[in-house]
Amino acid sequence: KEQFFQSSVAQFNKDVHALTKLSHPHVIAVIGAFQTIEEGCCMVMERMEYGSVDAVLRNKAMPHLDEHTRVRIVHQIVSGLLYLDQASPPVVHGNIQAKHVLLDSNFVAKLAA
Repeated sequence: KEQFFQSSVAQFNKDVHALTKLSHPHVIAVIGAFQTIEEGCCMVMERMEYGSVDAVLRNKAMPHLDEHTRVRIVHQIVSGLLYLDQASPPVVHGNIQAKHVLLDSNFVAKLAA
């Protein structure tokens, strides 16, 4: 059990190190990481005021995303994916879902892990 934990922490640290080197307008910035006994390993990312696309689409109190905004968000997602694919070495997201696309205060989309 302890060896598995050590291996998991080492992999987490390796992932955080790689993610902090990524810089693109449509990939969320990873600022750092920390570990606590209660929470385990945690990443610190830039603040995205509106949260996930999934949450925005499900929240009736949120303003409706018009067609232009939706198409812009899709273009931003593709832009982020192209950046990850062209990185050296390439970064495989592997889990593209509406809950992993976050929106800032201007409805700019960024990919998150």
